Amino acid sequence: MKKSYLLITTLLLIQYTGNASAIDYFVMDFEDGKQPVSTPSPSWSLPANFAETYGPGNFFNVTNSTAHSGSYSLRFTYEARNGQCNTCGVTTLAHKSDLNNVNYFVADTGQDLTLADGAAAAVGRIVYNKTNGFSTWEIVSIGNEVATNDKLMLKPLSAGITNATAEFNGNDDVQIARQCGVDGTIGGKDNNRRSDCNIVIHWFENIPVGVQNPGDSIFRRQYLKAEVTSPLIHQKLHYFKPDHGGPNTKNVIMFADSLNTSELIPVLTGLDKYGAKSLYEPGRNGVPASLTLERGVWYYIEEQYKAATQDLVTDPTGNTYNTDGEYRMWISKSGEEDTVGATPIIELTNITMPPIRGGGGLHMSFWGNIQHWVHTRGSWYLDDYVISNAKIGKATGGNTDIAPPSSPNTN
Repeated sequence: MKKSYLLITTLLLIQYTGNASAIDYFVMDFEDGKQPVSTPSPSWSLPANFAETYGPGNFFNVTNSTAHSGSYSLRFTYEARNGQCNTCGVTTLAHKSDLNNVNYFVADTGQDLTLADGAAAAVGRIVYNKTNGFSTWEIVSIGNEVATNDKLMLKPLSAGITNATAEFNGNDDVQIARQCGVDGTIGGKDNNRRSDCNIVIHWFENIPVGVQNPGDSIFRRQYLKAEVTSPLIHQKLHYFKPDHGGPNTKNVIMFADSLNTSELIPVLTGLDKYGAKSLYEPGRNGVPASLTLERGVWYYIEEQYKAATQDLVTDPTGNTYNTDGEYRMWISKSGEEDTVGATPIIELTNITMPPIRGGGGLHMSFWGNIQHWVHTRGSWYLDDYVISNAKIGKATGGNTDIAPPSSPNTN
């Protein structure tokens, strides 16, 4: 069994490498040093709202502090927007409409900001002025302006990421942070859970209908380097969402789970609806127990999603799929793609995973959100990012740059 398994893998690799009809859907190496705009690259694109999370001090920014190949990579940092995603929930309110150029906050609604079911404001808690570039402030006292407890006296902690003057103006969107472990509101169960930061998911656009038909494969390769300094994170690297009219539509999620300050483990989940196991991680369901990702090292990660064919005999509507879908994941350090990275660390066959539909809707995301219960610091770096219909393999001109960046905030 083991010999035939390896032989099948080898034959597949030869077939993919020699595919004359290979089509790249998305290619980005960030070498122009500019924001990845919402134009096709070459056909799929990032959505226009990517710009809302891009730039100095924001979640994403092109940097020359480290790269897998060339001079640039894309950094994602948890400390963006002055740590907004490390809050345990916020209450968003508007500053009084006719009150400008002040260093305090007055609720435009006139509501009592100290009430637990309202803003739950209290001395020492943090306030973000979203309109002012997420400038941060600490509540020093609570008073009355036009109603009871509708005014927060504040002291500035951090300037906004837009370099605007730290102040409040009429109708500014203002966020009053909840206190972790006391009255956090993320997830509804654990009041110590931090924000999932859903705004950074970013689903690809311009995915045409029929880009993946039953029996077709989509390959996704990226190089990643983690400079994350906090444990107990669940960073979802992306979502893949097969889309059809039947009952089995389910997100497929691959994320890295932080064990400690020196290594991460890759985890695959979400394929159980298609006949696979519910969880694949080192030492479980055939994944090598020794598989970990060191921080500060570039890794090659490639995945294959081969869609199952339709069982049109049983279900003429096309919502039932045969057990001929496949999933593979290759992981290695940069420079070991042709050795360690030549054999999948996960190889699943006989699954009923459908294709992504294409057209409007959510199909595959560029990046994923995060679940975390401690203050998370540090960054991920992305480079040599390709999505194709054929096996991609190693990036040409790659290197094994393992030096840490000079600073998580260096542009």
